[in-house]
Amino acid sequence: MDKILCVEDSPEYREVLKSALKGLHADFASTLAEARMFLKNNDNNYDLMLLDVSLPDGDGIKFLSEFNLKNKNIREMPVFIVSSDSDELSKVTAFGLGVDDYICKPFSPIELLARVQAKIRKLREQKMDSSKAIVGDIEVNQHKMSLQIQGDSEPVPEVTPIEFKIFALLSKHPGNILSRGQIIDSVWPLNTFITERTVDAHVSRLRRKIIRSKVNIETVFGVGYKLILE
Repeated sequence: MDKILCVEDSPEYREVLKSALKGLHADFASTLAEARMFLKNNDNNYDLMLLDVSLPDGDGIKFLSEFNLKNKNIREMPVFIVSSDSDELSKVTAFGLGVDDYICKPFSPIELLARVQAKIRKLREQKMDSSKAIVGDIEVNQHKMSLQIQGDSEPVPEVTPIEFKIFALLSKHPGNILSRGQIIDSVWPLNTFITERTVDAHVSRLRRKIIRSKVNIETVFGVGYKLILE
């Protein structure tokens, strides 16, 4: 479920936000100290933050600047300023710090919800796009742990999680030889007893599944394997 952190001290606007965001998981902080607590306790795991500027224990813009400098996850979190301050300089300063939107009070709850949902939807689409990569003519979908040959109407037979991890590992080092021991250490959990022949069996099945592609997994006799892009 989408998670929103709302930093707002006005009881009136807190109720407006609760009504507007009904159906979403929203945590409410009335001070910057509470906001820090929520962020810490949730490992910064929020999809978006709605942040007021004038708060009892400080300035929201300075708070944002502080976290932008210290915390990578905060920098990547979409932030909407929700403030009664419509001054142009305040807006310029906020956008200069990477704020995604600036909403002036009073605002339309319906419009605010629409902006929030649009931003979260766009963020979700970006995450899905980043889960895909191209290796030669093979599309690698990290999210689904699947492979698909571009331009091939026939789907690649479903790969197992181990086969996918082997392919992903080799694709990070194209042209380089990886020993069977390196593959075991990277793909299987620690303290798992796996023989080199087990690696060979998984690679053999993986090869058959991508045989129509221009990506080859070559055996280096007595050493291991390397991935070759034609």
